[in-house]
Amino acid sequence: MRRDAPLAQVPARYLSALVQRLESEGFDTAAALAQAGIDRSRLDASEAWLTRSEQIAALQLLSHGSQRSDLGFLMGLSINLGRVDVVGQMLLNARSLHDGFQRLAPFFALVTPAVRMQVHADAAGLRSRFSLAHPMPYDVAVMVLEAVVVAAHRLMRFIRQERSTPCQLLLAWTAPSHAVQYRGLSGANVTFGLGGTPEAELRLSAEVADEALPMADAAAMVTAERRCAERLDELKALRGLGAWLRWLVYATEERQPTQAEAAALLGVSERTLSRLLVAEGTSFGRLSRQVRHDKACELLAQPALSLAAVAHRLGYTDLSNFSRAFKALAGGQTPGEYREVALRRTPPGG
Repeated sequence: MRRDAPLAQVPARYLSALVQRLESEGFDTAAALAQAGIDRSRLDASEAWLTRSEQIAALQLLSHGSQRSDLGFLMGLSINLGRVDVVGQMLLNARSLHDGFQRLAPFFALVTPAVRMQVHADAAGLRSRFSLAHPMPYDVAVMVLEAVVVAAHRLMRFIRQERSTPCQLLLAWTAPSHAVQYRGLSGANVTFGLGGTPEAELRLSAEVADEALPMADAAAMVTAERRCAERLDELKALRGLGAWLRWLVYATEERQPTQAEAAALLGVSERTLSRLLVAEGTSFGRLSRQVRHDKACELLAQPALSLAAVAHRLGYTDLSNFSRAFKALAGGQTPGEYREVALRRTPPGG
């Protein structure tokens, strides 16, 4: 049975940290979160997850509403990679940054499944490359990668128990208006504007990469690495379930699959399915509504389809029901209004 899907999930903890930081500085995040279809209370759950579309919408809306270019940098200052459960323990117990980063790379999905980490070592030192695991808008990609490199720099300082960590940060994007904030990354030599696809590279000299770390513990490392492998298997299983359900809802045309039907296809009870989805921080109803909304946005961008045809393909019995459901997740925007904006953004023949 096919178990892939057009959508993936990301942990909510990073958006939660950013929201808390913005709120502590007096910015009201409620409107942006509501427009992104995110209930503020969801961000308070320790194991909450968001769809990629929810995260993308929230970051763009928060950036626009706050009129700030530095949300990625701020997110990196607000999160602590060393506290990401078993991943943090593995890094804290590493013999060196070289040892820790090479062990971290295969488990980076535990930090965030949105970013891929690749590590290469040679006589010159250690290069850690961060790139996108999934496509996303360029502005959001920059925010996500910026958060990762800033958090990584903070983590190195903590692990080494030094105020400064000599390193190079090579960033694909052009220098932002808040570039001066990078001066606060003690020891970092930052280069912007390398061009190409969004990515970032962290370089350490061999001397820094291989320096013995003060909290190294070989026995604890073995335990932490085993737990990381177990946690990654659990994450894949949970995300596999969510991915399959998203695909089921997305692929079904002209009707709405029910939770009972989904449970029957999986060979579990509805109660068991509900429990598994709660562990993912969602529910069948919420998942179904979001996937159908995302599919609606795709269909509305096709001018050949009438609004009634879009509603029919999504399984709505009439246009008014579709309109109400769409407006609930689009901050009050009607399907017709969304289409008008979407078509204006699409170049002729695009």
